[in-house]
Amino acid sequence: MLIHVRGGKGNKDRYVPLPQRTLDILREYWKTHRNPVWIFPAPGRGGIGMSTANEPMPKSSVQGAFRAGLKETGSNKRASVHTLRHSYATHLLEAGINLRLIGHEA
Repeated sequence: MLIHVRGGKGNKDRYVPLPQRTLDILREYWKTHRNPVWIFPAPGRGGIGMSTANEPMPKSSVQGAFRAGLKETGSNKRASVHTLRHSYATHLLEAGINLRLIGHEA
């Protein structure tokens, strides 16, 4: 139940916990595109062609979706996609996970 992130920040490999609920959501999502390389492939115009996309979803699409979700909540806090990383680390820390495991590198 870990995701192996290869070549992340600082070109380091890391393991990130994968909650069962997230795995279930990813399995459902997989049924819609089945790209053999990318979990989040770049969609073509109109969102088609994801099963044959040869590159990942652009960062700008992720950032745009995050901003739209943030706006939908009515929150006026400043946040970015990177904020989620810190929030998740805080959540793990509050759940009693050892700090050394939260920043664990492969």
